[in-house]
Amino acid sequence: MEVLEKEFREALFKFFPVLIIGELIVDTGFYILYIFTGFSVLDIYTYPIKRILIPLAFNILIYLISRWIIRSPRMAEKRKTYAVAFGFTGICGVMSVFHSFFTPMWCVPALAAFLISAFHDRLLQRKLLFTDIIIIFLSYAYVLTERPESRFEFTESLVIVTAITVGAYFMILQLDVFNNKVVALTKVLGEREAKYEKELCFDHLTGVASRMQLFKEGDRRVMRHSVDNPVSVAIIDIDNFKSINDTYGHEKGDVVLKRLGSILQDYMAADITIGRFGGEEFVFVLEGGSSAIHKEVIEEIRLQFMAEKYDFKEEPITFSAGLVGCGEKETFKSTLNRADQCLYMAKKQGKNRVIQNAC
Repeated sequence: MEVLEKEFREALFKFFPVLIIGELIVDTGFYILYIFTGFSVLDIYTYPIKRILIPLAFNILIYLISRWIIRSPRMAEKRKTYAVAFGFTGICGVMSVFHSFFTPMWCVPALAAFLISAFHDRLLQRKLLFTDIIIIFLSYAYVLTERPESRFEFTESLVIVTAITVGAYFMILQLDVFNNKVVALTKVLGEREAKYEKELCFDHLTGVASRMQLFKEGDRRVMRHSVDNPVSVAIIDIDNFKSINDTYGHEKGDVVLKRLGSILQDYMAADITIGRFGGEEFVFVLEGGSSAIHKEVIEEIRLQFMAEKYDFKEEPITFSAGLVGCGEKETFKSTLNRADQCLYMAKKQGKNRVIQNAC
């Protein structure tokens, strides 16, 4: 949010010259028009001073002060935000005061407050409310110096515009409350989305990739297989796992799966995808290196898993594995099927071993 507010602050400050130059062009245009059509209140000499030069001087001063604060490395971010907010309100205030004969201009600072409400600062909004009211009274006082005979009409405008400004302030507060609710809801939805994405991509029990994510990553890695970037697929199966569940219960079986998952998570890297294939079966997709290195990884994990101790079983729990290299134009599914055949051979030959490229 702070980054967005900073970007908005910079964009708003860049709009300062547009407002200043726009006001200058309009006032100069009216001056030229009045030269040919006649001046109603101010004469040909007073008009450029009161409508063009003095407002321009105030606007340039506001711009320079705001620019100095924004560009200063010693100024805090909040102070820079306040500088832009009050600078923008000040330029709008100059438009209101020096064109106060046109009473709708008195509402311009209030409209500016709506724009500045994007900073979501309650204290700043309160200060701007008082600033806007001061600008309205200055506009009222200034116009009476030029047209005292219209005091009653301008007094009516003073009451109406002040009420509109105060009403706008409370509308801004309600919008801010609504915005905070939207932000909170967006955060909750984002957290839920991240949670659901994690549930889809990862197995909740073991922490490795889910079956869906496994096949997605497996297809992607196998497609990148080449002589320079060999890919191997391995499948492991915990030996006698059904017996563990039947003898000690599924809760103890989950303990075994979690222990294996904890070990496997340490091996999940940019070049290795590990996912739960189903039940007590896990699949590896290893990219880069050589087939010998890939087998070393599986053997290392096998030894770590076999060294795990359990309070419900003295004998070590082991797994068997089948490992094959991906062939040319082979799919992940077909490679996995060959690895599964090697796994079958490992089980047949006595379990607790890795059979590589025998299928």
